[in-house]
Amino acid sequence: MKKKFFLLFFVMGIIIFCGCDKNISKISVISREEGSGTRGAFVDILDLRRKFGETIKDMTTKDSIIANKMDVVLVNVVSDKNAIGYVSFNAANSNVKPLKIDGISPTEENIKNNLYDIVRSFGIVLKNQNNDLINDFISYIFSKDGQIIVEEDYIPIEKNLSKYEEKDLRGKIYISGSSSVAPLIEKIVEKYLKVNKNIVVEMQISDSTSGILSVIDGSCDIALSSREINDEEKRSGLKKIDIAIDGLAIIVNNKNKVENITKENVKKIFSGEITDWNYFLNF
Repeated sequence: MKKKFFLLFFVMGIIIFCGCDKNISKISVISREEGSGTRGAFVDILDLRRKFGETIKDMTTKDSIIANKMDVVLVNVVSDKNAIGYVSFNAANSNVKPLKIDGISPTEENIKNNLYDIVRSFGIVLKNQNNDLINDFISYIFSKDGQIIVEEDYIPIEKNLSKYEEKDLRGKIYISGSSSVAPLIEKIVEKYLKVNKNIVVEMQISDSTSGILSVIDGSCDIALSSREINDEEKRSGLKKIDIAIDGLAIIVNNKNKVENITKENVKKIFSGEITDWNYFLNF
């Protein structure tokens, strides 16, 4: 009898061992921090919010590993064969694998043609539009020179490009906010200051929400945001001006055998409903 039981458990062990990929198992969810515009946009796109009474809650799994920058997300995914995260599509380098979503890859062409729909807009948020210095900087962003910079890595919003008319302005612009939008704005600021020697731009990088709050309390002129502003922020007199379209790539470790996933299953992973890669590998 003991031999029969031993044989039965041995056979069951072989079946389990052969049926599962021993290198890929429990999913490690990598999420951006609360307040991040990237997380806010991702949660909105995937419909990961739920209303509980008067409170709207972000349903990202509590087991997720929090990364406060896009680079940190990449590092986590590279170092963990079970990881999944989300970054700007142009940041998904050869060290990670962008998943196809419902059979569509996160490429610039697919985003432009509205085939890949996990997208968000990069923008600037401001309150005071009667400031000549701020308006001049905005005019540079949407000029031919500014939009050439946008087009290097992202999909521009503006179609009718005008020539930037340099003005004899002096002063300082304070910019704060999204670490995702910052690299783009830093490139634009660098070129802008070359033709405006008497203007100073100070930037403090954090997250979209922190930047927006700084505009509300008047401690900065422009917030960088990778999410939409909410109704309460609009009631505070804020306006968001979109400057570029960015796709969010869902990335996994290069050793992961999964290539394609549905948008609904991405939602289930990040809400904690699906927790094991073998859910996909066993189909």
